[in-house]
Amino acid sequence: MEQQGGWTIETNIEQFYADKNTIVVLPVGGESSFYSDWEQPNNGKNYQWETFHTQELAPILTNGVRSDGKRTITGISMGGTAVVNIAAHQP
Repeated sequence: MEQQGGWTIETNIEQFYADKNTIVVLPVGGESSFYSDWEQPNNGKNYQWETFHTQELAPILTNGVRSDGKRTITGISMGGTAVVNIAAHQP
């Protein structure tokens, strides 16, 4: 099921990148997670977003869509906090 998040609702990101040689990945989900790795489950959820973004997603992009290995991460709202945390943990 395709969902929309803040970037597609609040910005023109799709139009902006439509003619650029770049791959934009917009994971949707992680309610109240700040896209972090949780230490333990809470209400049946145990998010591991930081691991996904930093260890699992990159090989998928490299192998699946032939990316050049250059990476940028940005975020709005809860995602803004996530990118600061990820940058601090994974410089």
